[in-house]
Amino acid sequence: EQCLNIENLVKNNMFENYISNDFLINKIKNNKKKGSDKLFKLYESIYTKCLKNIDNNIDSLNDNFVFTIDLYQYDYEKYSSLECLEYIKRKLDSVGFYSEVISETKIFISWECVNG
Repeated sequence: EQCLNIENLVKNNMFENYISNDFLINKIKNNKKKGSDKLFKLYESIYTKCLKNIDNNIDSLNDNFVFTIDLYQYDYEKYSSLECLEYIKRKLDSVGFYSEVISETKIFISWECVNG
C-alpha cells in the first residue's frame, strides 16, 4: 500500500484528476463576477459622493454644479471614468435631475428643472 505524500501524488498524476473543464470555466466566471461586483460597488460609492455634493450645493442655494471624478482608480483595471459618469448620469436622470457628461472626468448636474 502506498502512503499519501506529494511524491506519490505527482507520480500518479492525482492532481490532474481534480481539474476539469467545468472547474476552470466556473473559476473564470466567478473571477469575472467578483470583478464586476467590485466595479459596481466602486461606481455606487462614487455616485453616493455625488449625492452628498448635490446635498451640499442645495444647502448653499445653488441649483447646479460640476462633479469631478478621478480618471483612474488604483486596483481597478476595468474602471472607466466615462462608464462611471454614464452610470451616474443614468441614475440622476431617472429621478428628475438634468445631467450632461462634459469631459472624461466631469459631469454637469442641475436640479433647476425639478418641480417643487
